[in-house]
Amino acid sequence: MTRNRDVCRRAAAALAVTLALTGLPDRPQAHAATGPAVTGPAVRPDRAAPGRVYVANLHSDTVSVVDPRTGTVTDTVPVGDTPNGLAVAPDGSRVHVADFGSDTLSVIDTRTATTLRTVPVGSGPTGVATTPHP
Repeated sequence: MTRNRDVCRRAAAALAVTLALTGLPDRPQAHAATGPAVTGPAVRPDRAAPGRVYVANLHSDTVSVVDPRTGTVTDTVPVGDTPNGLAVAPDGSRVHVADFGSDTLSVIDTRTATTLRTVPVGSGPTGVATTPHP
């Protein structure tokens, strides 16, 4: 678990520096990165408040919420087994997490940093994509 936190902190710090240099994107997007125990991250830009970075933690079955300005973890949200891929909804209200080990999709409420529901989706999901509602 300590190694996972170290990897998460390094990834968050690198992403925070990148975001500080380039600015947050105008639209929510998922940004791919790899590591031994971290997948994601995905970025939630907010116009009125600083964005948040969401990082799937493979070995602890959680998603870390990171403040990109400070590079610190502000929340940790339990999700299904072996979270592998994630994406922020276009409106920024939800994070969808592919739980590879439990064959589910976890839905996180970004306002409360809680898992709203877990949906069975089939064998070994590894990625997520979201689109705006019509």
